[in-house]
Amino acid sequence: MAQFFPDVQPANDEVVFGCSPGPIEELHHADPPLPPVRVASPSDAMRTATLAVDTRRGRAVAGHGFNLEHTLWTCPDFRRILGRWILTPFQPDIARVDSGQLPFARESASPSELGREHYQAMMDDPKYQPGWAMLRRLNRQNVRLLLGVWGGPGQFTDDGTRLGTLQPEYADAYVEYVAAVVEYLVQRQHVSIWAVTVANEPDGGDGTAIPPDLYAEIASKLGPRLSQYGVLLYGPDTASAANARPYVARLLDDPDTLHWFGAIATHEYFTSHELADLVADVRAGGSELPVYVTEYTSFRFGALDRGQEASNEIGQMLDSLQVYASLMNAGADAAIYWDAVDYYQAGHAAITRWGLLQGPNEAFAPRTRYFGFQQVLPYVQAGAMILPSELVGPDRLSVLAIGGGARRPGELTIAAINRTGPIQLTLTIDDPSIRDFDVYVTDRDRQIERQGRVTVSGGSATLTIPARSVTTLTASPPPDEDE
Repeated sequence: MAQFFPDVQPANDEVVFGCSPGPIEELHHADPPLPPVRVASPSDAMRTATLAVDTRRGRAVAGHGFNLEHTLWTCPDFRRILGRWILTPFQPDIARVDSGQLPFARESASPSELGREHYQAMMDDPKYQPGWAMLRRLNRQNVRLLLGVWGGPGQFTDDGTRLGTLQPEYADAYVEYVAAVVEYLVQRQHVSIWAVTVANEPDGGDGTAIPPDLYAEIASKLGPRLSQYGVLLYGPDTASAANARPYVARLLDDPDTLHWFGAIATHEYFTSHELADLVADVRAGGSELPVYVTEYTSFRFGALDRGQEASNEIGQMLDSLQVYASLMNAGADAAIYWDAVDYYQAGHAAITRWGLLQGPNEAFAPRTRYFGFQQVLPYVQAGAMILPSELVGPDRLSVLAIGGGARRPGELTIAAINRTGPIQLTLTIDDPSIRDFDVYVTDRDRQIERQGRVTVSGGSATLTIPARSVTTLTASPPPDEDE
């Protein structure tokens, strides 16, 4: 537990934002730190792989996105880099933002003292106002907002904390809490929200625990309450696709409740997962709702939730992108990275270190993973196609084939994420109009460095994929706002 949560979670009144946020609790590990995970060595022996891409079929997706901490807007330096370093190069279609780092309820208040006026008075605190301005900024950039709820008031749970289990007698009070938060943002702050989660990780992760039956009851009441603000639901937002399946089964049994949902959603952090099974459950249940992965990253490289840097930066980049490729190939309509920029998380009493960009103390400098992600995500815009592909090769090689779709018809991009040694890849494509690719590489020594051009002859091409690299083959540069 030490790698996820502090000994003492700060109270709302103790939390400060800005460029030096806190309070931060030092992480004390009982166990020695884990050694860096070996991914591969450039001196490893050359291996071979074959890849066949079917450009005639494909599945249109809803785009890509990031989790973004909107309280970053309280640091003026961040306002200069959001557009330049995130919105313009990546063009995210979706941003998942939180309603508040902690529940908007004073710890000393009794349940009877809580209610709409109490919650909204706390949301009126000046320290939160820049965050609401950032949400409006994302609205202006046509970034669709998914709102997270990182736990209800502790007064409603069995242990008095936001991480406790919601007591059934407080189900209606929890609905009132979420509705009051959404009402404040939509009506008083003029923020457009596409959908709000019923609860973050109700299966017992980083949020209030809510079992499936109670979850469905809450959703049935919350959906119509939020519809008056033009806001849908998404969920169950569990910590894994496997854990989502019993929640989804319960929702599929209740079409009247499912009617209020805009997306089925789950978190997933590993390449071995049940996302394809979850998608199959949704379709077998008669629903055409899109399936979103609302958090993905890699947990294999240290206690990043508690402020540690990744023990292996290249490994974290490659493992996270392999998770992403596996999710999109398994049928996800969108996947949202956790998270774009390092910043303070009160629930962890730390500046977390998952970001593509570092935090205020590092002047928001990009990590190597920033460039690896930039070789892949901008091509997966709304309307792009995930193309069927057949890869035969080392287990630690993953591939994502992306068609341009209606926005960029006829285009093809292939991203190879290689966690092993160098690989000679033989590529087969069924589209005779594709004659060559530009090749870009990010690894320990290169950042989106152009490696030259590969010629396609007779529908086939051969190239070397460097060890421990993200290698992108594309017929055009990444999409940008100048188009």
